[in-house]
Amino acid sequence: MAVVRKDRCGEPEGKAQLLGDILWAILRTYFRLTVIADQVFGAYGLTAGKRAILRDLRVDWPRTISPLARSRPVARQYVQRLVAEMRRAGLAALKTNPADRRTKLAAREAAVVARLAEGFGGEELHTARAVVVALRDSLADNR
Repeated sequence: MAVVRKDRCGEPEGKAQLLGDILWAILRTYFRLTVIADQVFGAYGLTAGKRAILRDLRVDWPRTISPLARSRPVARQYVQRLVAEMRRAGLAALKTNPADRRTKLAAREAAVVARLAEGFGGEELHTARAVVVALRDSLADNR
């Protein structure tokens, strides 16, 4: 016998209601993760600015400092200082740029993500990625 869930008004719960609940849960989770990230990474001196650099290097890496700075409203010198601090902390590396020996390429250290992933099983991570990517794609299609 199928159980019909009802919303707060006693109406059958539809897909739109479920998706709304999921979106609200993701939003609340995002804000909670932001607070947790500040607490966890703050102990390592990993500020929101440094996390943003790591995120950029995750998507498009390795990159020189100038393009990293151009992608955000901050000075190149500020990004260079952040990357230098991250390098000293073992979170980022500077590599030789084959296109220009005068500039270095910034890259994130893979160990950072590996440490975060230790608390999850592979299947959990695959499922979470599939759901979030599908949701992101759906939202992009409905602009």
